[in-house]
Amino acid sequence: MSALAYLLWRTLANGLKRALRRPSFWIVAVLIVAILGVSLFGGGEIRAENLAGEGLRDVRELIAMAFALNAVMFVMLAMQGLARGASMFSMADVNLLFPSPVPPVRILMYGLLRGLGTALVLGLFLLFQYSWVHGQYGVGAGGLLLIVLCYGVSVFLGQITATALYAFSSGSAARKRAIRAVTACICLLAAGYALYGALVRMDAPLAALVDCANSPAMRFFPVGGWLAAVMSGIFAGDFGLALCGALPVVLLPVLLTVLISRMKRSYYEDVLAATEYQQQVQLTRQSGSLETAPEKVRLGKTGLSRGEGASALYYKHRLEDRRARASLIGVPELIYLAITFAYTFFLRDEGILPVLIFATVMQVTSVMLGRWVKELTRPYIYLIPEPPFQKLLQCLRTSLRGMAVEAVLCMVGVGLILGLTIGETVALVLVRFSFGLLFMAGNLMIERLFGGLASKVLVMLFYYLAMIVLAVPGTVACVLGSVAWTQTAGYFLLAAVNAALALLVAFLCRNVLRYAELNQR
Repeated sequence: MSALAYLLWRTLANGLKRALRRPSFWIVAVLIVAILGVSLFGGGEIRAENLAGEGLRDVRELIAMAFALNAVMFVMLAMQGLARGASMFSMADVNLLFPSPVPPVRILMYGLLRGLGTALVLGLFLLFQYSWVHGQYGVGAGGLLLIVLCYGVSVFLGQITATALYAFSSGSAARKRAIRAVTACICLLAAGYALYGALVRMDAPLAALVDCANSPAMRFFPVGGWLAAVMSGIFAGDFGLALCGALPVVLLPVLLTVLISRMKRSYYEDVLAATEYQQQVQLTRQSGSLETAPEKVRLGKTGLSRGEGASALYYKHRLEDRRARASLIGVPELIYLAITFAYTFFLRDEGILPVLIFATVMQVTSVMLGRWVKELTRPYIYLIPEPPFQKLLQCLRTSLRGMAVEAVLCMVGVGLILGLTIGETVALVLVRFSFGLLFMAGNLMIERLFGGLASKVLVMLFYYLAMIVLAVPGTVACVLGSVAWTQTAGYFLLAAVNAALALLVAFLCRNVLRYAELNQR
C-alpha cells in the first residue's frame, strides 16, 4: 500500500473512530435515520394517492430541476476559483505532503479523491427529498441516489475546474477576461434559448422550460447538461444517451488533471496560495482584526455620521456592510429563491400550502443572521451604557431589512406564479417575514443556551429542534383561524403569533448582552 493510500485510509478510519466515541454522532445518526424513515413511508403514501388520482408527474420535470441545480453549482464554483483558486488540501497537507518525496501527480490525485468524498457528503441533504420525489414522480431509492451522485460530481468537477482555471489564468488579466467572457456567452445563450422557448409557448411556459432543459441542445451545456443526459438515459432505459453524457463527465477530470500536471507553473504554488488565503480569511473572521486580512482592505469613509447610544451599533453594521460590498440579498438567497420558484412552478396545481411549507423549510437554513453573532464576542458592546434589550434590538435591526426584501421578492413571485389575490400575497409576505423573525430569535436562543458547546453537531441538532418547537404555536393558530374564518385570516394570525413569539424570545434572551462571560468560547 502506497503512502498516500495509507494516509487516506487512516484519515477515514480515525475520523470514524472519533465519531463513534461521541454521543452527538449517535444522536444525529438516530435523527437522520428517523427522518429518512418518515420520508420513505410518506413517499409511498403520496405515490399511492397520486396513482389513485391524477397519476404521477412527468419525470422530465425532475431532470430539469437537477439540470439547473448542477449547472448553477458548477458555474459558481468554477468562477469563484477563477479569482482565488480552489484548494482541496488543508494546511496540514501543504506542510506535510508537499515537501515529501511523492510525485506531484499522485498528491493531486489524493486531493481530488478527498474533494470527491466531500462533494458527495454535501449532496446527502437531497436524500431527505425522497418523500415528494417518490410520491410525485415515482422515482425510487436508486434514482434518488443517482441524483445525489450527480450533484456530488458537479461539485467535484467545479472544484477541479476552479483549480485548473486559476492555474491557467493566474497573473494574466487578459486570460481572466477571456474566460469570463466565454462563460458569460455560454450562460446567456442557454438563458436566451430557454426564454425564447417560454415566449413561443406562452400558453404553457412550464412545459416549454421542461422541454428546453431536456432538449438535445442543452445536453452540450458543461456538466449540467451532461449529467442531465445521464439521468435521462437511465430513467428512460436509453443507455446510449447515458453513455454519451457519462463520457465527457469522465474525460473532463482526466483532461484537467493532465493539464494541471503539465503546466509550466507548478500547481503547488496555486494550491498553496489558495490554501493560505482561505486560512487567513478564517483567522480574520475569528479575530475581527484587519491586521490579519489576506489582502489590502479599502476602508473608504470612516466614522459614523448618525446614531448615538445603542443605535450606533446599527449604523456601524451598515458601514461594515458597505465596506464589504454586501447587498441586502446575497447569492445563496437568490439560489434559494430560484429553487422555490421552480418548486412553485412544478406544483402550482397543489395550492398554496405545499409551497409555503417547502419555502419555510428552505428558510430554516437560509435565514440571514447578520453581524450580531460577532458582536457577542466584542468587549465594547457590554460597556455601552444602554439597556441590554435595546442594544440587542439594534444589533438585530440590520438583518430586518434583508429579511423584508427577501420576503417580498419570494412571496410576490410565488403569488404571481399561483395567481393569488393581493390579500393572499400580502398575508404570505407577512408569514415569510414572521418566520424570518422567529428563526432569528431561535438562533439567539440557541446562542444564549448552547453557544459554548464545543460540538457544533449538537448545536445544529438543538437548533433544528428549537425551530420545530417555536413553529408549533403559530401553526396551531393558523389552523384554528382557517377553520373559524378563512385561510387568508389564518395566515395573518400565523404571522402575528410568530412575530409576538419572536419578540418574547428576544426579550427573554436579553441578558446575553449583560455579561460578557456568557459568550466566552
